[in-house]
Amino acid sequence: MKKKKIVLMSMLVLGTLGYANATQAEEATVATSNKEATQVSSEQEEVPTSSTSTVETSKEPTKEVEQVVSEVEKNVEKLVGEKKGEEVPVDETPAPSKIRQELLSTNYGISKEELDKYTDEQLEQTMTLFTRYNYDVIGMDYGAYARLLNTLFVDKTVNANDALTQLSFNPSAFNSYSEMIPQVEQLQVYLKTLYPVNSTFIPGVNLTDEQLIAKLNKLQKFEEDLAAKGQKLPFGRIAGIIQDVIKDEGTENTSTTESSSTATSISQSESKEKVVANKKDGSLPKTGSKNEAALLGVLGIFTILGSSYCLYLKK
Repeated sequence: MKKKKIVLMSMLVLGTLGYANATQAEEATVATSNKEATQVSSEQEEVPTSSTSTVETSKEPTKEVEQVVSEVEKNVEKLVGEKKGEEVPVDETPAPSKIRQELLSTNYGISKEELDKYTDEQLEQTMTLFTRYNYDVIGMDYGAYARLLNTLFVDKTVNANDALTQLSFNPSAFNSYSEMIPQVEQLQVYLKTLYPVNSTFIPGVNLTDEQLIAKLNKLQKFEEDLAAKGQKLPFGRIAGIIQDVIKDEGTENTSTTESSSTATSISQSESKEKVVANKKDGSLPKTGSKNEAALLGVLGIFTILGSSYCLYLKK
């Protein structure tokens, strides 16, 4: 009986110890798991998700970009005039009364009498087209808006109704210049309608489809170079096309001038060489003086012979 009690007591002690050890082991395991989970969580927080700094190496415009933007702004200024006020916001549509107020707030080259001749509908149509021009080219002020008014309803070098029907084609909706190539025919119609070569607002360019496609491919390369530096196109897509044509025309004119100058220099150089060569030979430019001297000599001989013969006969 005593032996049974001892055995039972031993089993209870061992069971208790085993349970305690198991509990401690379980707590240790849970603690270790929690610790590991915390470490993993910390490590995940330290790892950057999608670092844009590795892709966008530079958000500051390069000197090349700044130069191109400066050239675009200068060309736009030559076409539509110098900015005298703030750029017109493109994300809002001002009411005709607001437009009239803004146009008279600064000397934008339009008087109240001239402004009163325009209807509210004409002001609204002009603003709709003006907003598109801003997206196509670069930001402009109300001074440019006043000149567009004149272009549409006085000079009429751009047909307002035709231009409005072409707004469904939006160059700004394309993600790249290369995307415009399959729609080059529509682009041509758009350019000829909003940017005719005789426009008194922003005269356009006259290119064949092949020439226009070549421009789009060239500008695509420029845009890709910008993207590689984490930069976006700093002006509208139409501005890029017009600017590239102006740049090429300037290069062609320079080349023609240089060729003409070179040809003139060569001609002058050849003339000098001929003069020097003649001086070395002791000869002068042919004037017929040698022939005249020979003729006079022959006549003199015949005169002497004739006189001698006459004297002989008298004798």
